[in-house]
Amino acid sequence: MGNYFANLFIKQNQQTTTDMITHTLIEHFSARDILPCDADKADFSVMLDLSGRTWGALYCQGWGHEDLLALAPQLSEQCHTDVLSCACFDSDYMFLHLYNADSATDAFINIGKSDEIKPPRRNTLAAWKPHVKDFDAFKLASKQQYVCAEDFLLCMQEQISLPDQSLFDPASAITLYFSAPQDQKPTPPRLSTYMASALPCKPGESTYCSVFNEGGESHGLHVIFVGSYLENDEITFDNAELFYKNARGENINQPLTFEKTKLRDGTPALVANCPDFKIPAAPSPNLPPRTLMEKTSERSIGVRFTPNGNVRKFLDITVAFLPHSNPTQGQCAWCVWRHYESKRAYIEAYNNDQLQLHEMYGAPLNLIDPDMYDLD
Repeated sequence: MGNYFANLFIKQNQQTTTDMITHTLIEHFSARDILPCDADKADFSVMLDLSGRTWGALYCQGWGHEDLLALAPQLSEQCHTDVLSCACFDSDYMFLHLYNADSATDAFINIGKSDEIKPPRRNTLAAWKPHVKDFDAFKLASKQQYVCAEDFLLCMQEQISLPDQSLFDPASAITLYFSAPQDQKPTPPRLSTYMASALPCKPGESTYCSVFNEGGESHGLHVIFVGSYLENDEITFDNAELFYKNARGENINQPLTFEKTKLRDGTPALVANCPDFKIPAAPSPNLPPRTLMEKTSERSIGVRFTPNGNVRKFLDITVAFLPHSNPTQGQCAWCVWRHYESKRAYIEAYNNDQLQLHEMYGAPLNLIDPDMYDLD
């Protein structure tokens, strides 16, 4: 896996003071209901390093490139200086944006390619000419093929005296903390699938699926296996447990104990009741994209289990999560083929995707044999 980062560099002058930059950051985030806070309540932090002779730097693991593109004009206008945005995506792709409100500088360059993000803008190569030491060398370097897109920053260090990011010392920086307060209006929990296997369960092998909450905090959770395969114990489940992170960020594995019962419509079910389980509230949607993604992951709730028994019935395995305070509208269930019209349609779609990946990228084939399962 490559590097991901989104950093801002500010050309030093008399206006690039800690107070001015802090004021601009607070103004930017407050417009999105993200407020400064103490370290123990922070959703994310921004480190400000003004120790460099030529450039100051803003580092934040929680914001995304959208924040850079919005912040750069604001910082330039307030500090009357150049602001350089630099964002890298898995070392495959990187962009740099040099902006100065006073001189109307607006230079953009894309390095590499990525399947996960479309370049925000086209190259404006000529706009860099007044701002680099050797434009021909800069232009040549911009057209090179890099194993890691961020290697282009070596060129930038030579061309505009950009600091080496690998030499960043947190001890020389101040840290600003921000949080997005939770909505005080109570809302019921609403669970949605977060991560789940795209393949059928296998006997004797651990399987997992997880959900996240799109609503408010609540207490109490049912985890339910449901299906006709439970009628005569054609499938059994071992080592079932909840896994999640507690408020301190520690990984918790909570064993589940199931009771066999029948639902109102007579469908057999195995039910585990966790009356004291705390379902965390959804993080604020106002958070920067990367922070929102990280917070959603931290607050996800998963179940692991090991199925055994009649493999022909394994496509029927269904596990549901029901919050006590909103069991009908707030529930979420996983079955490997539930988003398709039928089991056959699921297998055909999955196998077609596998064949395309094999043809395009040489990926190893991992096809599903439809004859292994009851499909009707």
